[in-house]
Amino acid sequence: MTDRSMAVYRTATSSPTRAMQVSAFGLHTIRSQIVDRILQCYAVVLVESGHGTLVTAVSGRHEVVGPALFFLVPGVLHSYGPAPGTAWGERWALFDGTLAQEFEAAELIKRGAPLMQVDDVTEMGRLFSTLHSEMLEHGHLSRFASAATLHRLIVRAAIQQRAGAADRAGPSLGAAKAIRALKERALEDLDLTALAAEFDVSAATLRRHCSETYGVPPKVLQTRLRLDRAKELLAVTEETVEAIALAIGFEDSFYFSRVFLKHEGCSPSAFRKLNRRS
Repeated sequence: MTDRSMAVYRTATSSPTRAMQVSAFGLHTIRSQIVDRILQCYAVVLVESGHGTLVTAVSGRHEVVGPALFFLVPGVLHSYGPAPGTAWGERWALFDGTLAQEFEAAELIKRGAPLMQVDDVTEMGRLFSTLHSEMLEHGHLSRFASAATLHRLIVRAAIQQRAGAADRAGPSLGAAKAIRALKERALEDLDLTALAAEFDVSAATLRRHCSETYGVPPKVLQTRLRLDRAKELLAVTEETVEAIALAIGFEDSFYFSRVFLKHEGCSPSAFRKLNRRS
């Protein structure tokens, strides 16, 4: 595992009524335990790879196997890190505010159950990457943007946890596996009926499970995933719109542009101008 270490910190605002504020972001290769620490704010940690333990004074001891995500809450003694002689790769963020407290009250953040497995590490990785970019910027807009991204990250983690619980319940296991395959193959030309049959479920069961879990049918989910990838390519590469359309599974770049406009409210070229990153 390649060593890496960086962190970005922000000075907290003075407003005591702020809804949410991200105060720090980091990514590290960890080779030792953090022992008996207490934070005065909330933290979210994404363990991308590796294994080890998490111990908190409220929830006890947990075995951590990446990819996994856990939350740390203010005022609670905790220790965590990789198993002796090993390392893990992590990304983390510190945050606070009244909205963070509301998330805890609604049990999206649980003191007694801080650890969750991550089924879609690509999605979580992209959210953390977006948060990283926003933390590097300055001004009020970047503060609002990073707060919004963290909001989305917490909600998506809760949705993944719920979907994982549905997997373990048994009857929806095949449909859950089919959806996971759909997400992994979203850029391919998929026959959803054949995909459902591959996991021994009906197309109707696949549609129902996808709608219950993500709020949209499989085709719409696939389109969203394709457009998410398109937005990433538009923002960080010099590829033409035509090349990006082909890369995400659209043979007709004009049709891709129409779909993009419908879902994003602007053309691919306009999105690139607004979101170009160096």
